[in-house]
Amino acid sequence: MGSFSSDEAGKSDRTQELTWALMDELITDAEMSELEEMLRTDKSARDGYVRCMQLHADLATHFAPPSDSQSAGKQLTPILGFLGTDASLTGLESPKSDTAR
Repeated sequence: MGSFSSDEAGKSDRTQELTWALMDELITDAEMSELEEMLRTDKSARDGYVRCMQLHADLATHFAPPSDSQSAGKQLTPILGFLGTDASLTGLESPKSDTAR
């Protein structure tokens, strides 16, 4: 693993500080300009920004409250989510167990 100089570590810390301030909606206009400049000119700042954003997204997903479908015991897929509903897509009804044949 490569080692960081104190200057690189300082830039990384500052990138993270500004990124978290942005996500917490506490960033000032001057700090936003500083972050934008860092992201435009420094690849390591961009990498750090992406890592912070990914961590934020992962934590938000992990700790999100269950959706209505999950809390009801159903988990619908985004592609075939209609399979968990009673909606008829073809106009044909599926056979019911209580229906006489």
